[in-house]
Amino acid sequence: MAIVINGSGTVTGISVGGLPDDIVDAGTLADNAVGLAQMASGTDGNIITYDTSGNPAVVATGSAGQVLTSAGADAVPTMAAAASGLDAADQWRMTSDFALAASGSHEITDNWARSSSHGAGSLGSGMTESSGVFTFPSTGYWLILSMIQFSKDDGINRGNTNYLYTTINNADYNAVSNCNGGIYDSAGSGYTNVHTHFIFDVTSTTDCKCKMKCYVDVSTEVTLKGNASLDETAIKFIRLGDT
Repeated sequence: MAIVINGSGTVTGISVGGLPDDIVDAGTLADNAVGLAQMASGTDGNIITYDTSGNPAVVATGSAGQVLTSAGADAVPTMAAAASGLDAADQWRMTSDFALAASGSHEITDNWARSSSHGAGSLGSGMTESSGVFTFPSTGYWLILSMIQFSKDDGINRGNTNYLYTTINNADYNAVSNCNGGIYDSAGSGYTNVHTHFIFDVTSTTDCKCKMKCYVDVSTEVTLKGNASLDETAIKFIRLGDT
């Protein structure tokens, strides 16, 4: 078919593909002239972007649950796993009293159980405990909150300390947080409650663990208070984010 330039300003007779390559530029096309139907087919889930040379490129389809993640300047973004945040929390309590018959430092090894009464809950995979040593279910930055309630009934003043110990090699434990509280009550009975807080960078679930200790400064008996239905001596764990 011959090419005909019509008096109306239109051109007929040009076959599809009949124009030479590279003669249609952005100025030739009207605004909003290119729609989805005119775009080349691609792969389901790919996202159009630009490469480091400014040329069109695609971000490859990711996996279910992944998010589009910037790789910074001069780099094509990628699909990656979403950053995790507050996705795990757990709480434990000492379920019954424990008498300390001597002064000095004592590990709190007995009567631990996960809090379960009156709507107590946990989030995600829980901690595990063995003889007072707590093991984390996943790596990350973990906030540890501990509390000890001390009591005595002999009218003698005394000081008490709550220690939080951690290890990063599953062997050597170091005190990372402590709080002191005194019982000063000449009436024959008294109580004090002491708390510790620490953000622990758990880089290995095998090597990074924690435990609680306490210290009393007189040999007359002091009791660590425990209760199966409410927190008196307790420890709580909240995962803040990835390490």
